Amino acid sequence: MNHTDETDSTLYPSNLLRNIARLNTTPSTVQYILTLDIDIFPAPDLFHHLVSFYTQITTIEDFNRTLYVIPAFEIHLDTVKRSVPLPQNKRELILLWNDNQLQPFEGDVCPTCQFLTNYQAWKQEASDDKIVPLFRPHYSQPWQPYYIGPKNVPIFDQRFKSHAHARISQVRIIFNE
Repeated sequence: MNHTDETDSTLYPSNLLRNIARLNTTPSTVQYILTLDIDIFPAPDLFHHLVSFYTQITTIEDFNRTLYVIPAFEIHLDTVKRSVPLPQNKRELILLWNDNQLQPFEGDVCPTCQFLTNYQAWKQEASDDKIVPLFRPHYSQPWQPYYIGPKNVPIFDQRFKSHAHARISQVRIIFNE
């Protein structure tokens, strides 16, 4: 477990840095935040698709209490070494996935950490890059999704200082509210 105390000398306090970035850079006009780590690259058109998606939300409940999980993938090292370009859309991403040049995020390290993201349902959805809610997952540990949600979601627990449980703790708190 990566829970540490205040005297810990870990050089990379992930959750502290996430909270600093979020609390000190989010303008008051921003209603939603996208949780990403520094090594995650969003799709080039994600912002435009999000604007389109959020303008279709009709109820305050949907607006204030819903997290929208974004599937995350990792490119295999040999694919990077061959200078294969990053996929620019869902179609290109699925082609690389079918060709085993990338995989769902942490699929080989912690398959249960992303299991509830339901990559297969996302893959089969024929909406191209359009954002479409596919299902409502029921939380179970360990799950550490990347998501878009209201800016007032709880901050990350700063006692966790490495990647393994850092995001899991925050998602657990959100689902228990």
